Amino acid sequence: MSESLLNIYYRETLDKVDSYEEYLSSMINTLDTQEWKKALSVDNQYAYKNYLYKYSNGIHKDEVQKKIDSFTEIEAKEADKRAWEKAKRENSKKSYEMYLKSYYNGIYSNEAKRKVDEFIRLEKEIEQQRLKEIAEEKRLILEKENKKLLNKEYNILLKYSNISVDGELILRKANNLDELKKTTNIQYRNSSSIPESIGNFTNLKILSITYPFRGKVQVEVPLSISELINLEELAISNCAVPIGLSSIFPNFKNLKHLFLHHLNNFKFDSYSAGLLPNLKSLSLADCGLYDLPIEIKNSTKLERVNVAANNLSEIPNFIKYLKELKKLDIYSNDNIKTLPIWLQNLENLEEIDVSYTSISDIPKAILDLKKLKVIYAKGCKIPLMKMGILKMKYKGKIDFGI
Repeated sequence: MSESLLNIYYRETLDKVDSYEEYLSSMINTLDTQEWKKALSVDNQYAYKNYLYKYSNGIHKDEVQKKIDSFTEIEAKEADKRAWEKAKRENSKKSYEMYLKSYYNGIYSNEAKRKVDEFIRLEKEIEQQRLKEIAEEKRLILEKENKKLLNKEYNILLKYSNISVDGELILRKANNLDELKKTTNIQYRNSSSIPESIGNFTNLKILSITYPFRGKVQVEVPLSISELINLEELAISNCAVPIGLSSIFPNFKNLKHLFLHHLNNFKFDSYSAGLLPNLKSLSLADCGLYDLPIEIKNSTKLERVNVAANNLSEIPNFIKYLKELKKLDIYSNDNIKTLPIWLQNLENLEEIDVSYTSISDIPKAILDLKKLKVIYAKGCKIPLMKMGILKMKYKGKIDFGI
């Protein structure tokens, strides 16, 4: 039997090495290098991975791993780019969000985030426009319908309302159309419904729609009140308010007093909140609110704010900008625990009611306000000892209700 080729090689190199083990090592290194050169000539991930498969601890393993990492990085960038190109082709909020889901820190992530923000802004603008179009559509429908209204319909409209005639408020039916058009003060009490045609009374300065018994069938406030552009005072209580009610408030350019009480589904959108420059009184009691938009700060003429009986956890930040504020009611907000020190900057404050909150202290800087007459703090969590000290030091300025 002929000798194996390995043994022949062994004899030929015997004089060059000291042992068979060295010979084998030399041969393995030679084959390792050949496989490395072969991988280099092919130059793809498969060739390099094949090298590692054969020579996991080979001479060129570090170089091979770098090559593989390079290919992986290139593939990742290409995949990133393909995903981005797909997102751009679809050009939608969803497509950019899908890109970010896979490549949140990708090459194009900043651009994708900017695109998502643009779509969010656009959606808000579209929603605002939709609400305006709805209001405009209702206005046009009302305008068309109102042309057909007869005096009798107007009489029925105000059957249960108070009408102010020559300054006198009386409960009766309307006599004629001309008289109704001159009406400046309408107050609904327990009316079964408020017709859309309320929008005809464009001379109205005061509108009050209240339903004092909670839990009963509530009258729905029609969006047609958006036509009452001369309103100076609007009061709504215990009513079913339509979605988007606050979006019509900017129509009331002369609005000075806004009273909204016991409206469980009311939402004050930030856009509308910033467009009430002449407001002097704002009352949003028991509306289930957790916060309020900072844009209310634009109502710099506000003298009284009532946000009592809500779910607030702190005094709304917009209040710090109301330099004309005289009275602040935040009672029955159990989650409010502190009075912010910035209240000391509201130099016109005369009265604060923090009763039945979780407030445990009243800062001296607030009590020292020159115009402050009284702070009502009944049912607060102020320790008795501290309560006694405060009563002694600020006699008459703090009312603990005891």
